[in-house]
Amino acid sequence: MTSDGRLKAAIHYLVPTLVANGLPLISLPFLTRQLTPEDFGLIALTQAYGLFVFGLANLGLVQVYERDFFKHRESPARTSALVWTCLVFASLASVAALGFSLVGIPLLEKWIFQTVAPPNFIVLMVAGALVRGTAQIAYTYLRNQERAKTFAVIASVEGVLSFVLTMGLVVGLNHGVMGVAIAQTSATIAAFFVLIAVVGAREKFSWDSGLLRDTLKLGAPLTLRAFLGVVSNQLDKYMLGILGALGQVGVFSLGQRVGQVTFLFMNSLDYVFVPATYRMMFAARGGREPADAEREQAVARQIGTFLTPYAYVSAAIAMTVGLFAEEAFLLLTTERFFFGAQIAPVLSFHYALMFFGKVNGRQLIFAGKTWRSSVLPIVSLAVSFALYVPFIGWFGALGAALATLISGVVFTVVTFYQAQAAFPIRWEQAKLASIYGLLLAALAAQIVLLNGEFNYWLRLGTKIGFVAAFLYLGLAARLIPSVLRDKIERWLGRSNNAVAR
Repeated sequence: MTSDGRLKAAIHYLVPTLVANGLPLISLPFLTRQLTPEDFGLIALTQAYGLFVFGLANLGLVQVYERDFFKHRESPARTSALVWTCLVFASLASVAALGFSLVGIPLLEKWIFQTVAPPNFIVLMVAGALVRGTAQIAYTYLRNQERAKTFAVIASVEGVLSFVLTMGLVVGLNHGVMGVAIAQTSATIAAFFVLIAVVGAREKFSWDSGLLRDTLKLGAPLTLRAFLGVVSNQLDKYMLGILGALGQVGVFSLGQRVGQVTFLFMNSLDYVFVPATYRMMFAARGGREPADAEREQAVARQIGTFLTPYAYVSAAIAMTVGLFAEEAFLLLTTERFFFGAQIAPVLSFHYALMFFGKVNGRQLIFAGKTWRSSVLPIVSLAVSFALYVPFIGWFGALGAALATLISGVVFTVVTFYQAQAAFPIRWEQAKLASIYGLLLAALAAQIVLLNGEFNYWLRLGTKIGFVAAFLYLGLAARLIPSVLRDKIERWLGRSNNAVAR
């Protein structure tokens, strides 16, 4: 795929991200008047529980399917068998997991929620999480087939349907948190059946026990990683629920939702750079056995150069989200939720660092080091647990965000060195240091300004200054894709000419 083709694909993948995140943000002015911080806390903790159940149920199939697609891409019969075998097995595992998950509901209500959820609320939310997770296999199939338009249409329709149902059930009919559960789960199930139909139209159904055995052999060790990863990622909300209050979880979850826009935009880029990275890895080694050193070093440099612009764009999104979270909370929420504007910048930087995690995880999976990929989250979990207790006690919801960031930094550093040992990439270190150094300075300044008695216009001017500096860095280091860079430079040229006249 050419650079222009990758840009067009990224734009296609960006559309459902805008829909899936833009519409919920639009709904916030209405939902924050219908739902309390405690309601948002209940939704956040239940969604975390659903992710936990899926993390155990999928046995690493989603991650390994992505890798094995490229391994078998030259054989249409094996490609068809692979996608159907993974879909069927993941669906059966999800049904079984839903049944087992019912056992944990009373414990959740007693120890974490400290309240009794509406009947069937947790069941619906967990079912939605399981279906959504299984659907990722079909979405990965479309992505690897470079069917970006089909991917975008289905994902966008799912987002619109969820938005319409949520507004109707929660705002129109006053169904509260049950309306959220019904809306999200219904939209997810509808999209899943459409995805199955799309896959069925192109791939003949077949089952291959041998492929399943090979996939599970590589994926099973990832179950521990998925389990620990979900626990680590959701531990902030659970610890805040235990040590703080359900309302604090609600405010934190909104700050996290805004900060997480960074990660979700990054996922859109992931759909472009991950398949390309896998292709280059297989070109270097043709499998898991090393090729000649000279060829591998050339590919390592090629991958490093290829990934730097994606790191820049990810950081640019994080800077935009973190700096202007204040305005988002003022416009979209009520005063009860305003503290979330201090949480979003911290988590924006955390999610920006996850760019490396996305690449490092693929390095380990490509090299077949899935056991190592599974053990590494233990480091993050141990650091997180050690930090949450004192930080939440000192700073409340902001402490949970800071502990999440610190543990994320530790995990990223450890994983980075492990991944480099498995499959080395020649990263452009000077450029990356400039990108993330400027991002850190901008978001740290925003938190300081929010906590001080500073005039709003001073805060706004500081934000614009950092954005301008980051744009200059992208142009000077030629990190912006050529199509966009040419347009920006032409626009700046016209602006300068107009000023001169």
